[in-house]
Amino acid sequence: MGNRSRREAARSAARMEGKLYKGQDYKTEFQPRDYLKTFYAFDSGTVAENEILKFNLNNLFETFSPGGIGGDILIDVGTGPTIYQLISACEAFREIIMSDYSELNLREVDKWLKKDPGAYDWSPAIRVWARGRQEQVAGEGGPAPKDSHAVTDM
Repeated sequence: MGNRSRREAARSAARMEGKLYKGQDYKTEFQPRDYLKTFYAFDSGTVAENEILKFNLNNLFETFSPGGIGGDILIDVGTGPTIYQLISACEAFREIIMSDYSELNLREVDKWLKKDPGAYDWSPAIRVWARGRQEQVAGEGGPAPKDSHAVTDM
């Protein structure tokens, strides 16, 4: 993330901080991209923020691993503009339904689903998942996932 983007994210965080948003405010003031840059950027957050996100991803990986939670349909209520919470669930559920109050949040997710060039880059979060999956498969004595060569440290 460049210096300009970091400054913009910091300004947005300052606007978000200390303000109590109410239902209608999310439709007019909440900016999904600023939110993502502020709270989900592995390359610009503090070490603590990055560790919290990795902790969440690893716990979600364990939750949706074989023997954990799984099924036909998962409904994620209040998805926000994020997908990190569903990465591990993709192998555990046949269908995932994402919902949110804000149309802007759903549009942000839709950009990622459609591989829009302007979509938020979730590859650091996906690498955390892939690393966990690779370790899980190796522990079972099976072959490593085909895309394991793409797994790198953040």
